[in-house]
Amino acid sequence: MKIKYFVAGMISLIVFGLLLPQPIQALFVYTSLKSFFDSHLVLLCILVGAVQGVSEECGYYIIMKKIYKKDKKEILPLGFGLGRGVLHTIFDIGSVVFVMTSLGSGMVAIIFRLIGLGALLVLTNLDFIAFKNNRIYILGISILLHLVMNGAIYANVLELLHFSDSLFIFCYSAFVIVLGGIIMRLNRVSVKKEINA
Repeated sequence: MKIKYFVAGMISLIVFGLLLPQPIQALFVYTSLKSFFDSHLVLLCILVGAVQGVSEECGYYIIMKKIYKKDKKEILPLGFGLGRGVLHTIFDIGSVVFVMTSLGSGMVAIIFRLIGLGALLVLTNLDFIAFKNNRIYILGISILLHLVMNGAIYANVLELLHFSDSLFIFCYSAFVIVLGGIIMRLNRVSVKKEINA
């Protein structure tokens, strides 16, 4: 695996996961729009999730597409996904340790966050498949999966939902891994049919 793919994934998370979406999301809660969204919290959660999903998944799609045009390495989504996922997991584990009330619950939360790393690798692979096989709808699925994750977590923060963040991340990550695996398998079969036609 080339280290530059890993670094590109890390830098892309900082740019497309933090620097780009945060100011846009702040418009919803720190401007004159706040009063509207205070009475439309579900819409706010959807928009927060949508901004995060579109920013991250489209950003990763664009960056990997540029790298792949130059390198043509099939290992790209793994290296890029690990860069994105490891940094994201470090942020998540840091926040768990910061608010941890007991060692046992903290360890469970950390393990669940590590499973979330698998979901991030799957989303990265879906973005890669979307451009490599010209399947833009797969990018749409990746964005939607990301939207639901971030929207639900934000809804939980606003107390619209009441669930354990760690348990939700574990269950939803498992869902993303399984669904992503099915999509990747169906895509592989579809590509083989196109090649043989």
